[in-house]
Amino acid sequence: MAVKCSACGYANYNPDARACELCHAKLGGGGAATAAKADATDDLARLTEAALEEAAQAKEPAATAAPRPPAAPAGPGPAAVGVAAVRGAGGLDALLFALSLPLTLPAALWVLLRGRGDWQAVPVSVWLGQAMLILTGAAALTFMGGADAAAWTRAVFPAGLACALVGGLLLVRIGEPAAGWGVVGTLLGGACLAGGAVLATRAGPVFEGHTDLVRAVQVSADGRRLVTAGEDGTVRRWDVAGRALVQTARAHTPSATSVRLDPTGPLIASAGADGQVLVWDEGDLEAEPRARILAHRGGVTAIDYHGGERGGRLLTGGVDGMARVWSTVDQAELGALKLHRGAVTAVAWSPDGQRAASGGVDGAVFVWQAPEGRALVFERHEGPVLCLAWSPDGQRLASGGEDGLVCLWETARPREAPVTLTGGGAVRALALLGGGKRLLSAHDDRSLALWDLEGGAALGRAEVRGLPTALAVSPDGATVFAAIGRTVRALPMAELFAPR
Repeated sequence: MAVKCSACGYANYNPDARACELCHAKLGGGGAATAAKADATDDLARLTEAALEEAAQAKEPAATAAPRPPAAPAGPGPAAVGVAAVRGAGGLDALLFALSLPLTLPAALWVLLRGRGDWQAVPVSVWLGQAMLILTGAAALTFMGGADAAAWTRAVFPAGLACALVGGLLLVRIGEPAAGWGVVGTLLGGACLAGGAVLATRAGPVFEGHTDLVRAVQVSADGRRLVTAGEDGTVRRWDVAGRALVQTARAHTPSATSVRLDPTGPLIASAGADGQVLVWDEGDLEAEPRARILAHRGGVTAIDYHGGERGGRLLTGGVDGMARVWSTVDQAELGALKLHRGAVTAVAWSPDGQRAASGGVDGAVFVWQAPEGRALVFERHEGPVLCLAWSPDGQRLASGGEDGLVCLWETARPREAPVTLTGGGAVRALALLGGGKRLLSAHDDRSLALWDLEGGAALGRAEVRGLPTALAVSPDGATVFAAIGRTVRALPMAELFAPR
């Protein structure tokens, strides 16, 4: 259930974090301290109820009906799996395997030295081999499939290892009757690999490293690099081909809300609930930022970056209801507008950088000549506007709202009713592809929807394994990077919306 934030007025608290999704104020502290005590008490009661409902829903079994999941791209190479065996298998896996070695090796030696027959040495070898199989499978699936596959694998791993351990001990004690335990352990190891491979296929390759929800994701113009920002306050840079974390910046407190790559140069800009915008050299993300801008009071909710010959310009929106334009060269404020009744929730530069757009909790969308020109208002949403996306020619603007609508506006005709697309739950993110002819939207009902912008028709709908909070599309349009929980999943577009 929606709970109104007493700090910024946004009606959607995050029950897991017990914080506002927009300004990230905690109940009873931070920005919420300015609200009346009665309102805060009421919010806390409703939030507790929402948290209990969320927990109850989490215990319910997942729906069995789901569309065919996308196939994952090719898995990691042997070297990557070897690294994953150390990093990904998990402490419990490694500990159990290490504890089994003092028992497995003496058992094998005892059988061979006592000369009890080759038929007994074979099951012991099978036992040793399948133990390695389970561990390697756990590591590989953790690397390929992310948290879902890892959890499944770790649930099976102790059972398989226990069967192998008991089988080996019985083999030493009573001989041939226990040989079947080696086979059981091997089958469990194979089931671990097969079942986990299915999960990995459903999930797609995963970028895993954030310790809290991922709030923003963007891919570079060449498709080789990915940047993310999350509730853990970090900004992270990834190598797309290797799905490897390259650098991490401990950026914002308590959370990072948005991140952008400079489209014309090697810079990364991030925004946070601390009200700051930070700018880094992309190759030196772990160093001190080259610029710190105290952009808004109460937190920065969204940023967009536009490059140029004279340096880049940042467009920012904040909890204070302001939309501001900044120079990345000298960090000077170039313009500021107070347009919305309440917090600004989304901002976007037009492709030519001449106009700016913003959406707010008041449901309005404004477009103005940057940095401080006359603003046009577009009104249709019945609730907060959560995301914006311009067409490549700058003639149309798409907005997604908490009301579940995607609105397509003709920016030259603000009084004209928009084309509206209804895709399900609240629209969390939008991404253009196909030269601006198609639009991808992410919804609160754990789905992605694909739209034909020329005809306004739905081209497909796909379910994903979790709530998508942000989207990015590779330059060739072949891969969707969807932020889901603490991870970013790379989903092949062709498989995601393939005809059923």
